[in-house]
Amino acid sequence: MATEDRTQDRSTPQAHDARPFLTAYYGELRAHLERKLLLGNRKADKHARGSNAGPTRLAMNTSLSELELQGMEARVAAAQAGPWKSWVEGRDFLGGSNFIQTGQGADRGEDIEMTGATVADFMAAVRQDLPRLIAEVRRLRGLLNRAN
Repeated sequence: MATEDRTQDRSTPQAHDARPFLTAYYGELRAHLERKLLLGNRKADKHARGSNAGPTRLAMNTSLSELELQGMEARVAAAQAGPWKSWVEGRDFLGGSNFIQTGQGADRGEDIEMTGATVADFMAAVRQDLPRLIAEVRRLRGLLNRAN
């Protein structure tokens, strides 16, 4: 009889409410994700109505130190010479796979195989954009220093 009871207990699913666990879990996950959000506008609560429903400006540290700029320059200098170009199968050519062409002519490096067009376009553009952004930050800092 005891053997039958144990067998019956195992085959009958135990009813339990997972709601408290899931509510706590997703509450903590949401808080974690919101703490990691470093920029942009967002509503204090997407369900909020009335005067408190407006966007909340999140704190963002936009300051780049000279050391950070030098690190960016070092990474750019260590990368294959530009320009880099994204080639996406079906958009830019037929057959083959998505890739980033690094360099041109005699400066052509190894292609970087990719699986997503958006990521490939972004990575290829960064090679050209980052040096220009570093130069612009330095130019603007120079103007500010002269004004002060």
